[in-house]
Amino acid sequence: MPSPFRHRPPPVRLITFDAFGTLFYPYPAIQQQYALAAQRHGINISADELKPHFKTAFKHVIKRRPNYGRGQDESGLSEDWRGWQGWWHELIHRTFVHANGKEPPVALGHDLLHRFSSSEGYKLHTDTLPLLKYLHREHPFVVLGVMSNSDPRIPLVLDSLGISKYFALTTLSYDVGHEKPHGAIFEAALNKANEVRPVMEGTRDTDIVPAECIHVGDDKEQDIEGARTAGWRSIWMQRGEDYEATSASSLMDVVRIIEGR
Repeated sequence: MPSPFRHRPPPVRLITFDAFGTLFYPYPAIQQQYALAAQRHGINISADELKPHFKTAFKHVIKRRPNYGRGQDESGLSEDWRGWQGWWHELIHRTFVHANGKEPPVALGHDLLHRFSSSEGYKLHTDTLPLLKYLHREHPFVVLGVMSNSDPRIPLVLDSLGISKYFALTTLSYDVGHEKPHGAIFEAALNKANEVRPVMEGTRDTDIVPAECIHVGDDKEQDIEGARTAGWRSIWMQRGEDYEATSASSLMDVVRIIEGR
């Protein structure tokens, strides 16, 4: 029988979730949404034609302007390509120029940016809402947050999808100036949590520490290794893959893990 003296992990007081791929995903596929938007602007191009060029453009822009251009010298860029919105306009421009050799109208970029700043461009995973409702109801003293390598669109998307009310904090790489797996973004999330943490009656009012934090995400390096380096526990959303970290194939498995079932 298990030893009664078996070490038990510290209680969970903060859970942060990655956004894209963990809580929600693009729906329909990005290339399909680009193709449909292009048609509204008189550009006839298929999703299959756009798909490889979007991937190539994304890799190019993210490498040249990491973290959506945050803190970088943009003096050599046109006005339309400056800031995080300009980052996306450059990506959209490069995608279409390489796909059909023609520059897309600026209005197309605005339309796509608006779409991907709301629920128009995304769909919740089926396990997202059940988990958030359960945690909100059964674990009211656990702080819930979102931690994402993203730009300021995330709060708009969360609100549009109807789940922002479940989160006490949102920590974005663009605001922090560092992307996961950098420890600064985990530290920023923890500091925010300690500003808003609820205190259970009859317990000591102590700060949340890294060992009491869990980060849930779908990226091996950014989410899992980043959390480990920061001293946090981690849950990897496998969704069909395998890894050594504590893992979950469904977000509802998070309940089993944090409750020690």
